[in-house]
Amino acid sequence: MKLNIKWEIKINEAEYYIELIEMNLLGKATLSVNGEISKYAPTSQSGIGQWVLFNCGKQECLLKINPDKKSADIFINGISLNDNPRYEVLAGEETTSNNPFASVELHRKVRNGLSSFFSVIILSIVNIFMVLFNSPISFPFSIFSTTLVLGTGTALTEEFGGIIITAVCIGISIAIIAFYAALYYFSTKSTIATWIAFAFLLVDTAGLVFVGFLSQDFASIVIDIAFHAWILWSVIQLAIARKKLTDLTLSKIPTSIPTISSVEMLSPAE
Repeated sequence: MKLNIKWEIKINEAEYYIELIEMNLLGKATLSVNGEISKYAPTSQSGIGQWVLFNCGKQECLLKINPDKKSADIFINGISLNDNPRYEVLAGEETTSNNPFASVELHRKVRNGLSSFFSVIILSIVNIFMVLFNSPISFPFSIFSTTLVLGTGTALTEEFGGIIITAVCIGISIAIIAFYAALYYFSTKSTIATWIAFAFLLVDTAGLVFVGFLSQDFASIVIDIAFHAWILWSVIQLAIARKKLTDLTLSKIPTSIPTISSVEMLSPAE
């Protein structure tokens, strides 16, 4: 959803042009600060809206996206820029945070974690076609249970004939991937969903190790196990970073939030 909500502010003689460009289907906010575009996973607050903690130079800014998703406001040190569009921070005024760049690192970890999780889902889909076309290779950075189900279905089809078994196994594999895709979607919004995803990925990894022992060819899946360990680590880091970012963002919310008009905010020049 395109928004194009703009602000123009001045901090210690430096001009900042901020634009909330859009909110995508996954709920991520695209924000431009002096032409530098970044995507953020907002923190939701029931009945209030969504919040994004970001930086304007060395100053910490807090974006509030209203529930209608057609209007927004930015706060600096608890002051609304909708009410003070030319707000100027006095020389030497400090940000309210001991580390104004903490949110930058947390946003980076959240983006990296979500990217890794998304890659797992995409490569799992690719593996379905690889198994069906008898490819000698597959991507280990993926969901093992889908490959196991398809491999079992293909083997049974070769032994007993017919395509019903393969069709059923394809359906099960697609359902598994769809389940993880739903967890990915909710992980962009919720730490709980990320921990649920971690739990299922841990079971998936345990299944990989168990099959390796049963096949008595454990050495052949060492690489797969290493990649699954990487997946688990990425999801853990995502959950931890998401929780810290949520707590940090909520701690910056002004105790008194002014009523904001539902009319879309435009820059003073407009």
